[in-house]
Amino acid sequence: MDDIFQHVVMIGPSGNKGGIAIVINTIRENYKGISFLSSYPENKNRSRLLHFIKCIARLHQILRTQIDINIVHLHVASKGSFVRKSILMLIAKAHRRKAILHMHGGSFHIFYNKSIIHKTLIKNILNRADAVICLSDSWRLFYKSISKQKTISVIGNPVNKIKCNESIHTTDTVQLLFLGKICDEKGIFELVEILCKNESYLDGKIKLSIAGFGESQRLIDQIELLDTKQNIQFIGWIEGEEKANIICKSDVYILPSHFEGLPVSIIECMMCSKPIIATNVGGISTLVENGFNGWLFNPSNTSALDLILNNMIQNKQLLKQFGENSFMKSKIYTPENVKQDLVKLYLK
Repeated sequence: MDDIFQHVVMIGPSGNKGGIAIVINTIRENYKGISFLSSYPENKNRSRLLHFIKCIARLHQILRTQIDINIVHLHVASKGSFVRKSILMLIAKAHRRKAILHMHGGSFHIFYNKSIIHKTLIKNILNRADAVICLSDSWRLFYKSISKQKTISVIGNPVNKIKCNESIHTTDTVQLLFLGKICDEKGIFELVEILCKNESYLDGKIKLSIAGFGESQRLIDQIELLDTKQNIQFIGWIEGEEKANIICKSDVYILPSHFEGLPVSIIECMMCSKPIIATNVGGISTLVENGFNGWLFNPSNTSALDLILNNMIQNKQLLKQFGENSFMKSKIYTPENVKQDLVKLYLK
């Protein structure tokens, strides 16, 4: 079964920041034999155009000289990512290779709906692919509604198990954790504003740690202005053992995003037996079942989140059971389980 990966070239962004990059790195680490081409540089100071031109040239060379490579697996988001992968997909098709579009963008529906002139082009690219991978049933219905693509497979993001010692909540304070890009789309600025007005937070019963990259200075300024309790900590970008330690020390993971695909950060925290508070967007409802392993609310619904935070404090005995339920639900996202779905698609 593993031999199939020797016939695949995977294309996407390089580096280790962002959900797509993490998924690619997990695949490369666990599915030996896959070739990889970077279509987008990790170093933002490098010319993106030159980097992409080199990717095109390298793909041409691989497909001309390596006849055993017969599958081109492209990781796709919105905007520029979709344009780049469309070009690369057409190159793969010109070389008579199987082209798979792996759709990640949590805001792809907005990109599509705003692209009045380009809707036909988007549909054409989706239709010409040999297969489309999406991250949840809700995304499958979306791509089915805008295209005539017959092979749309739901395959979850593979996530490596984080080594985390079992933690039992014993203090009066609940430690929240946010991991992700610091931007409006992730809802982090709204979260800080809501938290600083929340009754339980003002009573010293909730703390928040924030780890990520993006609009860091804007976040720091907001915390300094609003956080009179000084119980919000911005850590910055973390990975590896440092990230594992932060997750282990937290009680609840929170992600108030406006748009999502299938967040790797939620799966990582579920694998560490953490309850989840998150918005009901994208594929999140696949991961989080309201009242079973966490709480769901609609984006920007400040009153709903305020109630959830207070309910969490009033019912802290739920945290352990919710965490155990999270762990059980996370098992299908191990690399070994996801591999079976991917191999089935490659062999079609």
